[in-house]
Amino acid sequence: MKTLEIQLPDQLAEKIAALIEAGWFTSEEELTRLALSEFLRHHGFQLQEQLQREDIQWALSVKAESSTPADLHLTRAAARTFDHCRLEGSEERGS
Repeated sequence: MKTLEIQLPDQLAEKIAALIEAGWFTSEEELTRLALSEFLRHHGFQLQEQLQREDIQWALSVKAESSTPADLHLTRAAARTFDHCRLEGSEERGS
């Protein structure tokens, strides 16, 4: 298991201590693990999508440097298809 060392603002540390004292969590570690897990569960799709978009932009820039106009048109069409699928997926998720 990986160990992280973090610095927190005093107000946040006080809120964490109050939650532990009230019995919501048994330790700072438990609260931190849960908070990170929930963040990744909630934002995982958005993070993955952002990485995919960055990869596509990079591929488009490389392709533009070494492609014929017809190849570039096909690559842009693929990017538009990705955008269309992304929009449909966000509607299904209610985003």
